[in-house]
Amino acid sequence: MLKTTAKIFLIFILLTTVAVATGFVTYTLTKRIAEENLVETAEAASEASPQDSEVNAPATPANEVVPVPSEYYTVRLEGATVGVYAITDGKEEFLYHANVYQNDLSADDLTMLKQGVKLMSLSELTGFIENFTS
Repeated sequence: MLKTTAKIFLIFILLTTVAVATGFVTYTLTKRIAEENLVETAEAASEASPQDSEVNAPATPANEVVPVPSEYYTVRLEGATVGVYAITDGKEEFLYHANVYQNDLSADDLTMLKQGVKLMSLSELTGFIENFTS
């Protein structure tokens, strides 16, 4: 009985170690590839002619995310996704779509998303999207 329990425990430890190592390797490779893609994009943008980019624009590091300056953000349901829009000077600019699991949402949440939700800051937007997409 004790030998069987010890074997099961060792197998559990081994499988857990393999899973953690696999996750770490996957994370590291994904992060490296994403950083390389950002660097390539930045290099391609810097090689573009001055007519294609702003000449006096301040340089930003390739791994820095530059938020879209806006007065507020709007999120609304569009089919099986939510559309995220930045509103600046009364003009709506599409940012991205995020998948939503409508089966997990209440009727009130669906109604709210169909009407659109106004969020005043990037941190509010991030929290809101995280709540509805996870």
